[in-house]
Amino acid sequence: MKQELYLPGKTYLVCLKNTRCGEGFYDAACYDYYLKRLHHSLNQFQVNLHAYCFLANEIYLLLTPSTPFGLTHLLDSLNSQYAGYYNLRFERQTRKCHWRSASSLIHGDGLALDCQKFIETLPKNLGLVNHPGAHHWSSYCSNAFCMKSTWLTPHNGYRAFLQNKAHSLSAYRDYLDDQLAVGYVSYLAHKLQLGMPPGHSSKNLPASLEPGRRALSNYLH
Repeated sequence: MKQELYLPGKTYLVCLKNTRCGEGFYDAACYDYYLKRLHHSLNQFQVNLHAYCFLANEIYLLLTPSTPFGLTHLLDSLNSQYAGYYNLRFERQTRKCHWRSASSLIHGDGLALDCQKFIETLPKNLGLVNHPGAHHWSSYCSNAFCMKSTWLTPHNGYRAFLQNKAHSLSAYRDYLDDQLAVGYVSYLAHKLQLGMPPGHSSKNLPASLEPGRRALSNYLH
């Protein structure tokens, strides 16, 4: 099987979609198992994780690999480990679980910060919670309140934002509260679906992009 190459030191937005596990994350124990496996696999495969969000059948990650095959090996390992856990726990004898991946190369710190916002506000934007901090399975609380994490690596775009705002975490929370334009969210989701690199940050996105009130939700489901 051909292995996908990733550019070392470049940031990628990755979406994983469950295709064979029924309900991908059946309960809190499933979420917790996957998150711990992700945590313990980052150093092994030399990948930095900047932001994440787990939904019932989708996973969104913002990552920077240090080697050409590190990200591919990380995703393959997580898929294999979770498949073994899921099939053993639920006594399945069918084909192993599979999470289909799509990834987009992210150009520039500003766009990476927008993608981090895209990830951390997903649960609220999809109507799953009233506040992004209420969704336990995301990096929101770590990045918005500087909760200590030994395995999240702040992205340069996030660091620069805090430095420009005098290290104000409240400014970052305000930035997340300021919703991205619906057309821009649709644009990011579309590029991710196609595996194409987005070419704009929210500051210079063409106003002509077609808006869609539930564009992101329609893409996900």
